[in-house]
Parts: sequence; C-alpha cells; structure tokens
Amino acid sequence: MLGAINLRAGNAAEAVKLLTLAIDCGEKHDLELFRALGIASLMAGEYSTAERTLNNALAMGLDDSNLRMNLGMALAGLDRTEQAKDMLRQAQQLDPSNYEAGINLGNVLAQCGSVDAALEQYFEVLKASPIHPNALFNVATLYRQTGRYEEAINYYRRLLDISNNHLEAMINLGTIYEHLGNTPEAMLLYEKVLAKEPSNLTALINLSSVFINQFRYSEAAELCNQVLKISPNHKDAWVNLGSIYAITGEFVAAKKAYLKALQIDPNDNEVRVWSGMLGLAQGDFREKTWLYYQARSSRLEKQRGLSALDDQIPEKCTGLTIMIIGEQGIGDELFFLRYADLLKAKGVKLSCVCDPKISSLVERSGVCNSVYEHGTQLPLCDKSIVSGDLPLVVGRISQNYDPVSMPLKLKALQKSLDIMQRYLADGGAPPYLALTWRGGIRREDQSVLKARSLYKEIPLEALVSGIRGFNGTIISLQRNPKNNETTHLSELLGRPVLDAAFLNNDLEQMLALLQLIDEYVGVSNANMHLLAGLGGRARVLVPNPAEWRWMADGKTSPWFPGFITYRQQKDGSWGEAMAQLRDDLSSP
Repeated sequence: MLGAINLRAGNAAEAVKLLTLAIDCGEKHDLELFRALGIASLMAGEYSTAERTLNNALAMGLDDSNLRMNLGMALAGLDRTEQAKDMLRQAQQLDPSNYEAGINLGNVLAQCGSVDAALEQYFEVLKASPIHPNALFNVATLYRQTGRYEEAINYYRRLLDISNNHLEAMINLGTIYEHLGNTPEAMLLYEKVLAKEPSNLTALINLSSVFINQFRYSEAAELCNQVLKISPNHKDAWVNLGSIYAITGEFVAAKKAYLKALQIDPNDNEVRVWSGMLGLAQGDFREKTWLYYQARSSRLEKQRGLSALDDQIPEKCTGLTIMIIGEQGIGDELFFLRYADLLKAKGVKLSCVCDPKISSLVERSGVCNSVYEHGTQLPLCDKSIVSGDLPLVVGRISQNYDPVSMPLKLKALQKSLDIMQRYLADGGAPPYLALTWRGGIRREDQSVLKARSLYKEIPLEALVSGIRGFNGTIISLQRNPKNNETTHLSELLGRPVLDAAFLNNDLEQMLALLQLIDEYVGVSNANMHLLAGLGGRARVLVPNPAEWRWMADGKTSPWFPGFITYRQQKDGSWGEAMAQLRDDLSSP
C-alpha cells in the first residue's frame, strides 16, 4: 500500500523499491502488484525492470489493453522499436477506446521519423475524441518540430480553448510566435505562464531571451538570476547571462558565465564555440581559442562524414597532399583560404573543395594546385582539413606565425569588367555607392544563446540617414531582398536605386562590379570578402555584439585592411554610427 501511495504521488523510484520489497516478501502471485511495479519502473525510467515485470504478469495470465500499452512503452524505452509498435497495436486491438495506446504509438512513430504515420495515429484519436488534450498537444508539437507553424498554432489554440492551464502548450506556442517575429504575442504567453506559475523556469528563460532581443538587458539578467536562485546549475540561465555580458561589453563576466555553463554541460558544443568566438572578437588568437572554435556545427557535420578529417599535420610536411574542405559559407571559405599560402610554402601540394560560385575565383588565385566543387568526386589525399581549422593547423607548424594573415588575393576577369562598366554607365552617373543591409542567420533561427552576432541587419530608415547626402548612383546588392524592399529604399532616398541583386548568383560579375564602384556600405557578407581580396575598402555596418572578424570594438579590423567599421550602440540605436558615416561620405 505504501508503494501504491508513492506511485500515485509520483515518487516512482521509491515506489519501485517498496513494490519490489512487497513481491520479495511473498506476494509473488498478486498480478496487480506486478502491474503496479511495471508502471512504477516505467515512470522511473527503469525500462528493463518494467519490461521484465510486465512480461511476467502477461505470462501469469494478466492481459488487457493497458498492460500491453505499458509493455510497449517499456520496449520503446529499450529502443526495441518494432516490438514496441507491435505491442502498442495489440493494445489498440484489445480496446479501440484506449486512446493513450494510439497516442503512444504515434509518439514511437514520430521518434522513428515517420511523421505522417504518427499524425495519422493522433488524428484517429481526434476522430473519436475531438478534444482529447494529449492528441491535440502532440499534433501541434509535431507540426512545430517540422516547421509547419500555422498548423501548429491552430492546434495549440484549440487545446488552449479547452484547457487554458496547459502551460507547456502556452510555452511552445510562445516559441513559435517568437520564431515568426511576433514578439508581443510570445511575451503575452510567457507572462500568462508566469502568472499561473511564477517559478516556471522555461518561461523565465524564454522571456529573458525575448528581453535580450529587445535590448532590455537588465530585465533579462534579472530573470536569469531569478532562475539561478531556484536552480543554481541551470545551464541556459548561465548561457543567457553570458550573452548579456557579451553584448554589454562585460567580457570577463561573459567568459565566466560561459565557463560555468560548460562546467554544467561539458559536451555543449554550441556554448563552446560561442566562448571561442568571444575570445577571437577580443583578439585572443591562441591555440586554446581556436580549439573552442572547432565546436562549430559546420565542422562537426563534416567530421561525421569524413573519417580522415584532421587538424594536425607534421611540421615537416613537404610532399604531403592536403585537401582543404570549405565550410560554413562562401564568405567563410574565402576568408580562411588566406592561410593556404602558408601551407603551400611548406612544400605541401594543396587541393581545395569550395562552393561552385567561387571555384573559378579560387582557381585563378593560384593558391591551390587543384580546385573542386562541393558534391564532386574527390581524389585521395594524405590529409583532409576543413577551412575553418587552417589558423589552428598553420599555427602549430609555423614558428614565426602571424595569426592575422592577409586576405586571399583575387582578380576580376577583363571581360566581366567590360560588361560591368557598360552596366554601370547605363545605370547612372558616377560616383557609385553599393549597399547591403541584411545578412547572416536570423536571430529567430539561432539557439537560446541569442547573441545575435551571426545575424546582421540595419533598418532601411537608419541606413538612408547615413547615406542621404551621397551625390551619385546608389546600387542595391542585397541578396534576396524582401517584397518591395528595394522600392521602399528608393522612396526613402527620394531617387531611383539600381537593383543589382542578381549579381549575387554570378560572383565573377559581382567581383568585377566591386572593383569598379567607388564606395560600399553594408553589413558583413560574402561581398566584403570579395572586396578584401581585390584590395578594396568598404564601410562596414557592425551590429552589436560584433561578429568576431570585426572585433569587439574599434574603427578597424586587422582581418580587413582599409575597411572602416560603424558600430551599432548597445541600446540598439544606429544614430551615432550613421552620423559618422554621413560625415565620412561627405569628406573629400
């Protein structure tokens, strides 16, 4: 009886101990006792015990839909998926009104990646019981996980109409709205959760992330500290605190917060790479920092697919064949190839795998003996290195090593220059100023870190305030502009804008145009790397916190000689930076 009381109270581990003791004391023929022990073991995550106990009850003659359902869930916990699905179907056959068996079968199918089959199971339940809360929640959650946000919103809303205390549904719905950029609705949901349960850690953390993106750093930090009072080892709270400190320039505190998060979860690669990027942004180019940077997801993906991937080569490497595998993006591939010359000087025979858009540019640079495009058959080589590891590799084999190497030298084709000269002449009178106002990964698509340095955007209104006095032709190089965005830019400027967005699909032509223009103002993007390769200059709009290549502060970056940075303020404003840009553009 004490075991049953603990089971009902949710103390599964204690219930397992007591019910096992009861059986050992002689109750070896009480089938319901075996059922209770199986359920308690299932709740405690002791799947082997649950499977053995429930099978014993089944062998002794206890057989009903619920027992087979619980046995199916124990088998699922043991990753015996096919047996689990079979047992759950048997539970359904014994009692078609056992909706939980159908829902659990749907869950197992979803875990196996059979999304449509899982949804079919949930919908079967909803046909018989249209307001079944678990079925509604699981349909909504599966839609959310597969990016079908409108359907997910619909089912979460249906669930909340019948159960306005379903806090998990509120939180999940809030994350969808946050992802879609509907911050007010997300905040409203998180605040509703906290009104019902003030110590709900997930709602507190999610709301702190919203506040970070609204530049409300003190309020975000207060929520994180509230979480840490309840749960001192809450990793996400430390991560968000680290991001807040990084954004506000408190770098020592940021490092400590990230370190604490890594102590809690040493395997969190995302925190590791952000900690490394924080160090790089401050000019810490030691081996340890580059090792942290190795935790980036693009490298880990390559590592899974390439068993020969390495980050070390012998100091005496003359004659070795080494394949440099580009990763992250076009700009990153170009950026890291600046180190290839240092390897080549060691007598290494270099090959390179890169994006098709830049393969001809890289081949013409002469930095590699051969160039291949992603997706093509590659020859055998002695070593394979991802491009982002080149600073680490070169630093290990070079005694007089300058970690900030010069950009890869590029040159436009004469025929492309001729085409672009005609294009510019037809588009307007010189001087020519090119613009890019958005790039990178959207904040909504990043992780809980919300540190935002991988997303770069300046509002068009702010950008226009910085270039309004420019007397010449304005050219838009924005990749994938939103509907009517270029038209809106023209309206704000009060004059036509030459839309050259199509050049982002032909980087030979883009390189030529960049060589011909007079000014480039924009956020960091692949074109900045092309321009650096030409030995050109740009005026770079750097959101706060800065992407590490543009450094944490200052007017310049050692990685991009001749480039000038204009930095967003910590409160999110661009006024000061745009005033400086306006003055600089008007200076002779």
